[in-house]
Amino acid sequence: RELFDALRARFVLRPESSVAHALTCSTLPDVDETLAAAVAQTRKPGAALPIIRYFQEHRTAVAVPALVTIQSATTLAQEVDDFRGAVEAALLAIGNDEAIQAVDKRIQWLAKNAADRNAAGLADTLMFSISTSSPNNRLPYESVKLLWKTFPQPTVRRHFVEWIKKWDLRQGIPDLYEVIDTESGSIAVDTILDLGTPADWKQLDRWIATNAHSAFWLGDQSKRLRERVSLAANEPEKVTAQRGERERLQAFREARSRVATDRNALAELRKTDPKRYVAGEEELLKRSAGLAQEYGDQK
Repeated sequence: RELFDALRARFVLRPESSVAHALTCSTLPDVDETLAAAVAQTRKPGAALPIIRYFQEHRTAVAVPALVTIQSATTLAQEVDDFRGAVEAALLAIGNDEAIQAVDKRIQWLAKNAADRNAAGLADTLMFSISTSSPNNRLPYESVKLLWKTFPQPTVRRHFVEWIKKWDLRQGIPDLYEVIDTESGSIAVDTILDLGTPADWKQLDRWIATNAHSAFWLGDQSKRLRERVSLAANEPEKVTAQRGERERLQAFREARSRVATDRNALAELRKTDPKRYVAGEEELLKRSAGLAQEYGDQK
């Protein structure tokens, strides 16, 4: 504890990334609040990047006020760097009400300052953080849509489409039509095929035939994708069945992975608590048997 406190005091006075990294390696209990306080007090937040990533990995809720303070201090005059993206990513990973509200406010702030030449870079960083975050936050769809609409550069557009696809956001399908005839068109179409209904697929087929005029759609490179769209529009039952099989296989793999993870965790009890180990193994065997019965046709 004395060494941790000494390192923390040094970091506050002389912020260095190496010291920040050393602080995150501590095995002491209940250090998260202390780390958050150190980040809030430091005069050089950029040196705290290892701690910010620690907060993201551990979804440290007590760090949110410090993260919001750092986020609020970011001005448009500052250069966009990994640290600012890490702050947004940490807030998204933590995902509680305070964290999500902070990200939402950031989007509104960027939209109001869109005329600033540096705003686009921050918007790109934020949209990337949103698109790569774990699917556990509650950002309103309309807020993220505002970010894309205000900053329609190709990278923001692509990250927006990736976000819709990753989170299975069916309400985003109508907006994807604005993207189809751009460099992100193939991702947008693939997303509509994954998330849409037979009615969506028929509309998509008609829209491409009438409105898609970019080099991608006029050339041979779009042939396979056009064939997929045509199949979905004309034989929706076949595509729906194929999608159901993919979803079933994915569900089986995820369930099997959870059993394997629990079995690895259970191994630690083999010597320390044999009774709990045996009981746990019996439960895992039952779960495995249930999976075999439910997904007997899967490998």
